[in-house]
Amino acid sequence: MRHVGILVGSQVMLNVGVSQVIPVLPVFAQEMGLGATELGLLISTPSLMRLALNLPLGRACDTVGRLPLMRAGTLVTAAGAVGTGLMMPYGLWAVLPFRLLIGAGSAASMTGSGAMMADLTDRAPRHRAMMMGLQSMTLSAVWVVGPVLGGMLAEAYGAQQSFYIAGAGVCLCSAGYSLLPETLKLAPSAPATPSASASASSASSSASSATSASSASSAATTAGDSSGDGFWAAFERYARSPNVQALSALSVSTSLGQACSMTVFTLHARQMWEAGAQDLGLMFSTIGLCYVVGMPLGGWLGSRFSRKAVVVPGLALSNLALLSLAAAETPQGFAALLCCAHISAACVGPSIGAFTAEVLPPNARGQAGSVIRTSGDIVGLAAPIALGLVADQAGATAAMVGCATATSGCAALFAIRAREVPLVKPG
Repeated sequence: MRHVGILVGSQVMLNVGVSQVIPVLPVFAQEMGLGATELGLLISTPSLMRLALNLPLGRACDTVGRLPLMRAGTLVTAAGAVGTGLMMPYGLWAVLPFRLLIGAGSAASMTGSGAMMADLTDRAPRHRAMMMGLQSMTLSAVWVVGPVLGGMLAEAYGAQQSFYIAGAGVCLCSAGYSLLPETLKLAPSAPATPSASASASSASSSASSATSASSASSAATTAGDSSGDGFWAAFERYARSPNVQALSALSVSTSLGQACSMTVFTLHARQMWEAGAQDLGLMFSTIGLCYVVGMPLGGWLGSRFSRKAVVVPGLALSNLALLSLAAAETPQGFAALLCCAHISAACVGPSIGAFTAEVLPPNARGQAGSVIRTSGDIVGLAAPIALGLVADQAGATAAMVGCATATSGCAALFAIRAREVPLVKPG
């Protein structure tokens, strides 16, 4: 728990910095005379670098270790944030290289920290969903304050200051990571072959102890230990896993939702209700508050019901609310539907995190996770630009409907492809 506390505390510093930048980007884009398409390009640029680096960084995470990626990645991200602030006066093309730097740093730090959290919760598999729910709730609480603070600071002192604050927060996160131990050596060995994996999965179905359930977690995926495979052989093995495909669908859905929030929602609010940086900050803070409210409930549900029994209906409700946003005509109605969508999404978060940790081989979490993130980053690269084009040509309503339809399809794919392991309830 001490190590989980240090990890989450460090991530609080990172999220303080990042969250207060979010409402600044649309204002920055409008001040530069950029439309929805150009704003989409600004937002999607980090995904290009993550797309290029996810797979090799995943391999490094499972060979070099989690901690080096976390520390180096946060420092690179900080450099990108500060550089973005310095280059803002010189236009879009001066800023884009530093947005690429942010993408490279975040790819490394996310790969390492995600695998480390899964490693740490392996020690308490019965409480995995609750622990991940508390982590998400803590970080979401930062997003209640950060965007409002960022909007106020941007209106008072200018948008550049927000990027400098972001750089400082990410540097503090890197300092916190230096207090953590390397957890790669603590991860139990995954089965060496697909046949061994199938045998272990069969044996685990009749076991009821925590140790047996942990073994089932390692064996649940069809992808075994690939430490001796070639780079592309490992990629192909994980890409064929039904669970990796299911989680990739959710990664795509998340990227679509984030792209819609950053481009369509913000521009829609500015055009319809003349929302400023402070108003947009309040909108994103409200979303953060929804996660604070929903995460504890999600942790409780994830500890008592199967993962799919929580995830599938929760995503269905969230996507229905997103679809209804297209018909909202008042700020109050828009806010109510936005809250419904994100509270539902918050409730499924701990179950998704626990499911991910349970079905990926412990000593190959970096590689398997990189396949999942790559799917999301492909969409993260294209979606902001595509949604911006749709919003420019057909209006924000059409972009919202298209996004909600696509995320619903992703949820359906998860429901079809996900293969669960036996649930170990707290007791």
